[in-house]
Amino acid sequence: MDLVKTVSKILGKKVTEEEAKDFANNQFGVLTTWLREKNNKIKFPNGFTEWIETYHEIVTMIELEDEDGSLRLAIGGRGGQYKLAKNLTDKFEVKYLGNEWVNVGYFDAIEEFCNEEFKEVLLNSD
Repeated sequence: MDLVKTVSKILGKKVTEEEAKDFANNQFGVLTTWLREKNNKIKFPNGFTEWIETYHEIVTMIELEDEDGSLRLAIGGRGGQYKLAKNLTDKFEVKYLGNEWVNVGYFDAIEEFCNEEFKEVLLNSD
């Protein structure tokens, strides 16, 4: 099911693609809850292949961006890294639910997303 149909179903009215993306970006918790209820669990909203590719890229970003170890310390060590990578992958996959990456923007979107999330994690760890 694509993002527009999913958000339309959640809201009970037709929405545009822009409205659906805004909703998904602003209402991540609501969308996640709905998907969990619908599927009984949220695992791979865009399919397993897309999820594992995103997971790999996010793990790579964690390793590249955490040269000084501050992120690892903020999230509780290696176990925290695994949990952070999984949670960010799930969040990214839902945020970009149904997005068609046509060789453009995927890696930039992951980098921007991770940088924002890492800043948030470090700010909240103080």
